[in-house]
Amino acid sequence: MSSATGKAEFLVIGGGSAGCIMAARLAEAGHHTVLVEAGPPDRHPLIHVPAGVRYLHGNPALTWADTANTGPAAGNRTIPWPHGRVMGGSGSINGMIFARGAAADYDRWAQMGCTGWDYDSVASSFARMEHYRGAPNRSGRGYDGPLSVEDPRLRLPVTELFLRSAEAAGHRRLEDLNSGDPHGAGLTQMNRFGRFRGSSARAFLKRGTRTGKLTVLSRTLVRKLLFEGTRCVGAICAQKGKPMELKATREVILCAGAMNSPALLMRSGIGDAQALETLGVESVADRPEVGNNLQDHFAVRLSYRLRGVTTINDLARPPRLWGEVLRWLTNGRGVLTTGVTAAQVYIKSNPDLVSPDLCLLFSPSSFDRDRFGALEREPGCLITVSICSPESRGRLTLRDADPQTPPSIDAGYFSAPSDLPVMLSGIQAARHIMEHSPIREAIVEETLPGPDPLEDYIRNNCHTMYHASGTCRMGADPEAVVDPRLRVNGIDGLRVADASVMPRISSGNTNAPTMMIAEHGSRLILDEYGGRTLQA
Repeated sequence: MSSATGKAEFLVIGGGSAGCIMAARLAEAGHHTVLVEAGPPDRHPLIHVPAGVRYLHGNPALTWADTANTGPAAGNRTIPWPHGRVMGGSGSINGMIFARGAAADYDRWAQMGCTGWDYDSVASSFARMEHYRGAPNRSGRGYDGPLSVEDPRLRLPVTELFLRSAEAAGHRRLEDLNSGDPHGAGLTQMNRFGRFRGSSARAFLKRGTRTGKLTVLSRTLVRKLLFEGTRCVGAICAQKGKPMELKATREVILCAGAMNSPALLMRSGIGDAQALETLGVESVADRPEVGNNLQDHFAVRLSYRLRGVTTINDLARPPRLWGEVLRWLTNGRGVLTTGVTAAQVYIKSNPDLVSPDLCLLFSPSSFDRDRFGALEREPGCLITVSICSPESRGRLTLRDADPQTPPSIDAGYFSAPSDLPVMLSGIQAARHIMEHSPIREAIVEETLPGPDPLEDYIRNNCHTMYHASGTCRMGADPEAVVDPRLRVNGIDGLRVADASVMPRISSGNTNAPTMMIAEHGSRLILDEYGGRTLQA
């Protein structure tokens, strides 16, 4: 190991939503830990302005610019699949939506063989990491954790019109979408620190570094893992072009995300041995499931032109924008505190389902069809229809063994025919809400999809929600990539703790569950190695 880093017990690879929590918690418990992130520190000013999310996804300095093929059932289109390449990972560039999902999501994991991951078991990990700033003493919520969670600070009247219309359409109004039973309509919760973004890097890393036990290395690319036999002992890295070896006396923990964790495993010889051989990669463990089971929340948008109401379209344009900037600077409120959505409705396409399989995300803004990322001049709103629990599966494979080469991603949208009727049901549910008062009186027209044939519109316009998961599937079966304690099967000293281990994608936005996986996983590790009692 480089003398600059000292001796480490644990090496955490990936400084994203999961990695920052994992590294900080291990350091807080008294263990010498090194955290490695390929991207830069999170100093870009727009990272910390919530509304800056519109300008971050396409920034090559902050993202891995991967692309994915949608698959033949979705037009065989090539679409961007960016994910964070910066301290805080995708949690530094996302819409800050904090959604636990449904309790049934995690109970299903346990039913699939992931013992200890049922909702009763993981609820304490969700609570431990959060500082909920909503109603006090709400059951199941945490009030002493590092991560601040709150309702939207900008509550435009049009959002309330939408929620009242959802109630009129038969959806119950919920005060807390993170109660474990999100079936209904409510305000979107966000992870934020006052006026600023609340990433896991901002929430946890300072706590970890204050212990003197945590070393953070940014701009350090991990090329491959190091092994002694079938034990992982470290990694070969490059920092600013200079090679270096990092070693761990106890364990290496991959927190590189649903694309980079399986890619690193495969580049290091853990994957389909036959496929790796064709790329000139020597096999360390034949694990054909690495890269399989890829899942995403794919979605389509409905757009409406409105009248007689104020939307973000109005507030985000000079001269009103200058007043909003001043409002943000002085009291931390206004349009610059917004993320990507203000309210959500979780619904069931079939009343017999245990939990919702559709999510409608309401945004009091709309985008110009001819100018990518530009808001329309007229007042408008969006409803994004997302399948919570898709049956479709994709796959990630390597193009070659070079860590600079993006992986090949087959998103597999609508590869399961059962997903299309669910999406159609979601569009119908969204339209049904918009047909009810009081939102109905504000609608001029539906601009998307409008009169276009729905099935064609869905297949040709479905897009990613940036929720890739499942590519290092957790399970108790011999084919699973990791076991329920997150240990890579067939390899000693190596674990994975990020969205890639989800056996089935959570029904809400995946950032909160990803952070929970790291929080829960750190407890599993400390159960084995001990350490000081962790603070909240």
